[in-house]
Amino acid sequence: MNPNNTAIRWNGVGIAAPAGSLVKAVAAGSVAEVLQSFGTYGPTVVLQHGAGAYSIYSSLGQISVAKGAKIAKGQALGTVGTTDPELGPHLHFEIRPDGRQAVDPLEWLRSRK
Repeated sequence: MNPNNTAIRWNGVGIAAPAGSLVKAVAAGSVAEVLQSFGTYGPTVVLQHGAGAYSIYSSLGQISVAKGAKIAKGQALGTVGTTDPELGPHLHFEIRPDGRQAVDPLEWLRSRK
């Protein structure tokens, strides 16, 4: 909650990491979007994994992939950045298994084992 009684919704998780750390794909897919600025999320990569599933990687310092590229699980997508100085360097990570509604990324990742 903000001081003015408004809420900020986080649709994923923030993963603290040193600026410049590699950000890697959680699953194979293709790059659906590369956004140099995505609102308050900053530089963002969106991967499509098939069957309507997407993973979203935001607050990036650098992006090292292009739209349309095929990505292997574990392949580097870019680096951790600092989009919001109040939060420090981190990766904002989301999973949208149906392409619309974000779910708990940890539950989704566990189900993929």
